[in-house]
Amino acid sequence: MLEHELMEQIYQGIDPRTGELLSSPRDPMLDKRRAAYLQILRRLARSVKEPKLQKAYANPLVGGVTGEVATEKPINQGARWTEADDQLLRDVWHGLESPTLKQVAEKFARNEGGISARLVKLGVYDDRETVRQISQQRALNQQQLSG
Repeated sequence: MLEHELMEQIYQGIDPRTGELLSSPRDPMLDKRRAAYLQILRRLARSVKEPKLQKAYANPLVGGVTGEVATEKPINQGARWTEADDQLLRDVWHGLESPTLKQVAEKFARNEGGISARLVKLGVYDDRETVRQISQQRALNQQQLSG
């Protein structure tokens, strides 16, 4: 039996082992917490059963999952940034390859605006325009090296 199924039975006042009614008194505050937890478990169970359409370029190394169906937006667009994501972004941006915003966005399965905004938030640059200019310069440098 899955965790969300167990919680559903407990929430309904049924002992999951025996199927009998629980004899514990009802506590409104505890019931609210159980209901909230149950909703979270249901959402998680749905997301596991029904994965979102995924951007084809999502990189599994950064928490994305490579998919075959392209959507309108990257799979991590709008997702919360973790400390590990922030550190990885710093490392990738300052890495030897000097990637462009587009390359970093593809690696993180996010859009270019999200990457530039995060670099500003992390204090790497003062504004997004500076990030964009540096990215353009990096693209020119890459073209010169390859051509």
